[in-house]
Amino acid sequence: MAALVAVAAALGMTMIGAPANAAGQDGTINSGEFVFYYNSGCVNSYSDFAGSKKTLSGYTFLSSGAGHGQAVKNNAACAFNANVDYDAKVFYNSYCGGANDLIPAWSVVDLTNTYNENASFKFWNTGYDCAA
Repeated sequence: MAALVAVAAALGMTMIGAPANAAGQDGTINSGEFVFYYNSGCVNSYSDFAGSKKTLSGYTFLSSGAGHGQAVKNNAACAFNANVDYDAKVFYNSYCGGANDLIPAWSVVDLTNTYNENASFKFWNTGYDCAA
């Protein structure tokens, strides 16, 4: 957990809660969540998710800054995996298909294969069926 707090501090964020308490889509980054950022380097507006999503349609960037109110789908440039237990993958297509980027647990990654072409994501090895 200390490493996660250090990553968050480096990004100017405050971590609250625990994985079981991750609320998602509330504009507050909690441990256990997955976060998409509008800009590379994980700066400006973000959108937080407590669980895997088959599609990012209908979600917007919630926090203040560049990108606020814009659609998350096909607009994210960076991701922060605040989950301490599971890696995550961001996918080019909805239902976890196509090119993807791996975001290890407790990591910040500028998206490359899915840069501004992100349609779904999944916490890896959780048993979540994203293709159905």
